[in-house]
Amino acid sequence: IDPKKQDMIAREVEGQREHFDNLGLHIGYVYGDKETPPHASKFSPKFTRGGRLPHAWIKPRRGAASFKVAPLDVSYVKEFHQDGINARQFSTLDLLDFDSFTLIVSSRNAWATRFDRLHKLTRSSGINLRLCSVDEDFEFAFEEQQDTYNKGSGILKGGGLLVRPDQHLLGCVNEKATAEDLALLVLAHLGK
Repeated sequence: IDPKKQDMIAREVEGQREHFDNLGLHIGYVYGDKETPPHASKFSPKFTRGGRLPHAWIKPRRGAASFKVAPLDVSYVKEFHQDGINARQFSTLDLLDFDSFTLIVSSRNAWATRFDRLHKLTRSSGINLRLCSVDEDFEFAFEEQQDTYNKGSGILKGGGLLVRPDQHLLGCVNEKATAEDLALLVLAHLGK
């Protein structure tokens, strides 16, 4: 590249940024939100109904075989040392199935009875449900991402995230949510 054209190229690329650098529109889109994002290039995770489940790197507690997807290979990223590569094999998005609603909670024991009841309440509708818990299924690979989840969602304080099959949040529920509350969310979303 001609060094004399570097500044011009940089200006032209910057002038096109809105056409290619718009994470705030793509993964930051919130279904039902009427506001236009103030800046399409800026993305911050949102724990709100209609928002996409925020990505965080996680580690399976029962080994990689407990996940339905193969570990991601990020060994090509030269900035990562081996520990960083090992920590980036699975995402919170890997907890989800494309044919199931998923309830993500901190404690399986605290939610097991409600989840079983939810399953009974929705069984006749043919709805697939999954329960994933921080204490039995996964742990956060990085403390700052765990903090983001804790502050934004409250799952580590006993709440839960009910996620649609398309990876968007159907509800962020507190620790007092009942199986009936969850069933109402799922059935209403499906128009049943």
